[in-house]
Amino acid sequence: EEDPTVASSLEVCLRKVHECDIFVCLLGQRYGFAPQKYLLPSLPEFAWTRHEPPGRSITAMELLQALHDHKPIILLDRTRINCTGDEKPGPDFVSEGGSLAERMAELKELVRERQAAFGIRPGHVLVHRYKADFSNGAVRRDSPELVEMLSVVHDYLKEKLEAYQTPMAMDEVTRANAVQSAFVQSQCASFVGRAQQLRDVTHAIDRLAPTGGVVLVKGRRGIGKTAFMSALYTSLCESPARALGLHAHLLGQSAGDRSVEKLLHRLMYNIKSRHQLHHMPLPTQLNELRAVLEEYLTTAVFMNRSCRSPLVFLVDALDTIDNIPGNARNLDWIPSKLPRGVVFVISAETGSNVEKKISERPFIESFSLPALSTLDKRAVMGVMLAQYGKTLDQSSFNNQMSMLTSKKESEVPLYLELACHELRNFSNYEKLNAKLKSLPQTIPALIETAIKSTEVFLGFKFVSTALCILHLSPQGLSERDLLRLLSVS
Repeated sequence: EEDPTVASSLEVCLRKVHECDIFVCLLGQRYGFAPQKYLLPSLPEFAWTRHEPPGRSITAMELLQALHDHKPIILLDRTRINCTGDEKPGPDFVSEGGSLAERMAELKELVRERQAAFGIRPGHVLVHRYKADFSNGAVRRDSPELVEMLSVVHDYLKEKLEAYQTPMAMDEVTRANAVQSAFVQSQCASFVGRAQQLRDVTHAIDRLAPTGGVVLVKGRRGIGKTAFMSALYTSLCESPARALGLHAHLLGQSAGDRSVEKLLHRLMYNIKSRHQLHHMPLPTQLNELRAVLEEYLTTAVFMNRSCRSPLVFLVDALDTIDNIPGNARNLDWIPSKLPRGVVFVISAETGSNVEKKISERPFIESFSLPALSTLDKRAVMGVMLAQYGKTLDQSSFNNQMSMLTSKKESEVPLYLELACHELRNFSNYEKLNAKLKSLPQTIPALIETAIKSTEVFLGFKFVSTALCILHLSPQGLSERDLLRLLSVS
């Protein structure tokens, strides 16, 4: 059986490569450790590993991850060792010989093959071959080979960093579309169940299409509304006829996307570009956007008529939209009578003002997301834990899954997700039962436990600073921005 420490090391290494901007790899004459299996989470960035033959070293897998992600790569390839003096370099620098030496040659050839297969231009991967000069067992710092290598690496890094500092030719809406698409994919990766609810909402869309109307998806906080809306969007996209008239806006995925202006501007921008409506004006102010919204919707329905499918606009977590300007949660910016062929699918928390305002409108169908059944709870935990290469025993004499799914708020997907994160880094199998029993019964208590666990690893000051920064950022922060602020702090 594969050592869980090894499996965790492989995941950490590949994740770091996936998150980096530039990958630097130093190759010597040693192939390195090769795990028997690639025990990795079922995440899109690691999907390529399922097709790799077993036995590749962690270094080889890191290189392939960088190539798969089209990362800029600096590959420093030591061809041989020059020695002066009596003392020879240590065993870590000496070739392993035999089949492992051959595997090093195979790895270098594999890099060239993958580079060509992925269409990566030669300048994207810098390969520099050098000889290591040793004097009495230590690397000579004044070695001409070392000086040349540093110069080559410096020039390459300077070129790439200057390119990163150049603004991308991407407008704000295009960037928001990319963020939304990536978030939907991440939500769907762990979505299971709710098949009947997906069918019910889809049928409601078709029933309301002839008159125009609103479908309301409601539920308590943490019940999985965002994951459901993501799964609904993905399900509707499977039909080419529906996909053309399908739009989605999931609030809270990027800074500023909770404003009504951003929401309406993005909707109209996508309608205009998708249907080639170049003649229609695209305002930026809220009053102007509201004035032309109905015209945009009617025109989009007309352009979409050949597909014989409605124009569907999904808005998730509408109850969290910025309430200024204009008291946005009163929803007076949505036409009181939607045009025929237009259906808004809105999710909101049960009891919110948005639910009340939507219920007052004509042509509305409402659906409540129920709590998870016992089977759904087990399925959700199975999928979530599988992402991290973990499972819970479900045998009759040691049913660890039941210990977790019997918790008071385990019927709420958010509770299971938080519990999964708590178990993700817990590696002591002998104490797993005790850990499961110690998990709190409710979401607030589980969040408090998670914060305390983080404080143990990172310290109280670091965690409190991070939480203060988040609290003082009403528009939210990207992970990269948060890390930058923490490094300054």
